[in-house]
Amino acid sequence: MSGSKQPSDELDVGRALSFGVVGKAHGLDGWMRVRPYRRDTEGLLHVETVWFSFEGRLDGRRVLSVRGERSGYLLLVEGCGSRTEAERFKGAELLLSRDELPALGPDEFYLVDCIGAEAQDLTGASLGRVVDLLDAGGRDLFVVRDGAEDLLVPATEPFFVDVRDGRVILTDVDGLPKEHHDSKAAGRRTGSKGRA
Repeated sequence: MSGSKQPSDELDVGRALSFGVVGKAHGLDGWMRVRPYRRDTEGLLHVETVWFSFEGRLDGRRVLSVRGERSGYLLLVEGCGSRTEAERFKGAELLLSRDELPALGPDEFYLVDCIGAEAQDLTGASLGRVVDLLDAGGRDLFVVRDGAEDLLVPATEPFFVDVRDGRVILTDVDGLPKEHHDSKAAGRRTGSKGRA
């Protein structure tokens, strides 16, 4: 990815959301496939700049065109005019800046912002800490870690009640699946910096 065209604005990593992963090149003119982490997300349609995170480096590019397709999006960025150039981005994580996304309403938030928050039940008893967000076939799951076990909680009603003062409030979690926490397995499934 050498010779990159840097946008005039730098990415504030603290304001970045991980959108998805770049797949194969599409066609001969520099288009690339993007597999979003969430199927229903449209964040890529609202931004003028994207950042590719690859092997610890960030490469910012202006968006020239975006098209939706069955499995995600097709993306064309500045400075990428051939299939060979597009193939260099394969496997890179695609980051978006929150500053370019539509403003959230007063009661809206990104689910990814729940990562790191304490999870509590309605009585205020701790259930653990939200350590990841998984896409389970179109349904988001909070991974709530309490010691050696991970509780998988749907991020929808009736299980997910609210976010209050940096805490995630959950209910009806008895009987939900638990997994034994294994640092090797967790490393394979985590990596949610922030998903748009």
